[in-house]
Amino acid sequence: MTVDPGPELGEMLYNWEGTDLNGQTVVLEFPRRRDLFLFFLSPHCTVCTELMPAARSFIREISDRAETMTVMTHGSRQLQREYSTAHQLNEYHVLQEEELPEGWYVGGAPFGIWVERTGKVLAKGMVDRREHLESLKNAADLGLPTMQSLQADRTRPSGDTSVDESADETARSL
Repeated sequence: MTVDPGPELGEMLYNWEGTDLNGQTVVLEFPRRRDLFLFFLSPHCTVCTELMPAARSFIREISDRAETMTVMTHGSRQLQREYSTAHQLNEYHVLQEEELPEGWYVGGAPFGIWVERTGKVLAKGMVDRREHLESLKNAADLGLPTMQSLQADRTRPSGDTSVDESADETARSL
């Protein structure tokens, strides 16, 4: 059985207020001016560390369209601060996963959630390569839960409107 962590696709996130690693108040209100990209990392995750140069580049590229909030999933507050400083994440709000509402927990990293400015969860999934980050944005652009679901639609026989749940489940676990 594959676990599908975090908020459900299509779910409307609600307004939330918390504190980032630097003690600053963070307020998430919907609707908002831009989309929101929640980027889940762990200081204990080698893949997260290897992904950081590509992730920072991706975050810069989407900055006109989406605000990024980084969420740390594991480690002490001090370790998370050191990781954030070492990887130049301090220009973004860095949150501890425990600070988020319980339904937003993903439990693993690296993971991304693309939220429309209205608060609707458009796309989500593991993002252990640059292509996965771009895939989340592209899926959100097309109104699809994953880019893999587009491929499943293209290979489905004409007139077949059934949902290929295995393709979507596999995509979410990538």
